[in-house]
Amino acid sequence: MLLSCRMGLGREPLLIVRVPFSSFPSSRVKSKLKFPARLPANLATMSTMQNTRRANDEHYGTLLRPPTATIAEYDDDAAVTEFICRYLEHLLTAAEARAGLFIKPMDRDTALQVKGIDYANWLDQKYGITDMAALSHELRHGKAALFRRVRERVLQHDATAIARCPACKRVLRTPRARQCLWCKHDWHRG
Repeated sequence: MLLSCRMGLGREPLLIVRVPFSSFPSSRVKSKLKFPARLPANLATMSTMQNTRRANDEHYGTLLRPPTATIAEYDDDAAVTEFICRYLEHLLTAAEARAGLFIKPMDRDTALQVKGIDYANWLDQKYGITDMAALSHELRHGKAALFRRVRERVLQHDATAIARCPACKRVLRTPRARQCLWCKHDWHRG
């Protein structure tokens, strides 16, 4: 009889191992094991696990990698823009928010067609009421130009709203972060 186990993140297995049930030490342990405490060395070597991990990294790209990068990969304008759109959306006007934060411009009529009356009311309450003419005006030069205008306006209004690392001055992941993912500086205590 073989015991199967999956080792991995989420629904995708990194490694599927079939272990002979008799290779575990005692019958008491066998009956209570849902996941093997250790794998026999001849079945799962470290190189097999590394090859499987490498294959998963190639398949998923950067999704499984830590959110760190080399100095050449850091783009301050992109980081500031992302921070504003994620955490400072209350500083955006109704037209800016509805034009830039959604895949397509979300006026009330579009929201009614896509999701219904509850969603349209929620959008009106959260971002404010706007019409398609205002959204088209915001998107007249594209989303990249819209984000650039929003970034410049927010930085001119309040540049201290962007959370930055005290050591390297790069943008932090969240407003409440206490460790920089770029230089690894940590200021949790003191």
